[in-house]
Amino acid sequence: ILHSTESSYRTFVHTSWLYIFAMVVVALLLSFGVGLIFSSQFVKPLKEISATAAEMSHGNYDVRVGHLNQPELNMIGDSINSLARTTKDSVSDISNETAKLSNIIENISDGLAVYDTNLNLVRYNAALLNICDEDYFQRDDVRNAMLEVMEDGKAQNVTIEVKNKILSFSITQIKSLEKVDGVIAVVSDITERERLEQTRREFVSNVSHEFRTPLTIIRGAVELLMDDVLDSEEAK
Repeated sequence: ILHSTESSYRTFVHTSWLYIFAMVVVALLLSFGVGLIFSSQFVKPLKEISATAAEMSHGNYDVRVGHLNQPELNMIGDSINSLARTTKDSVSDISNETAKLSNIIENISDGLAVYDTNLNLVRYNAALLNICDEDYFQRDDVRNAMLEVMEDGKAQNVTIEVKNKILSFSITQIKSLEKVDGVIAVVSDITERERLEQTRREFVSNVSHEFRTPLTIIRGAVELLMDDVLDSEEAK
């Protein structure tokens, strides 16, 4: 270095910096390449897991996570697959039970109406339209009963007579997880039953009246006998 000329020294320094710069660039490229390889191997399984979870959130429970190269991610994938199978079975059971319940509601002879907390009709069955009109629920007695049931939870029965019909409203509260969701009203046409009950009462009244006269005569005769008013010949 002491015997070198200034120009050769500068050339040496310049060349050294070029080598250093080249080594840094090569090191960065190698680091970037290795990082891409490892990140792709790690991110790809995560993307697959994320895509599977997204499909499940949209209701597709048939999707499954494939085999992954990393044991830890394989455990997560197996858990998601198990969750998908369990959720599919649960949703299927709920759907079947809901279908059965809907079928029962649609085929019962009584009318059924479901109201939310604002007393808006949210569901009803076909029998309700054959038994009564929706306007009947706007009557003060029926509406007040629904409000009271929603407030205190005690079931109420309201009977109304309209258009030659006698209708019975059985109103109960709908509650889930300590929260009131509304009320349900079961409407029954009891016109025929009330007519039969009235006929029974009239029959009993008529029979009682018919029996009253002869019983009164017999009672009077028995009292005379007990008081010895009648002689032996009359008693005979």
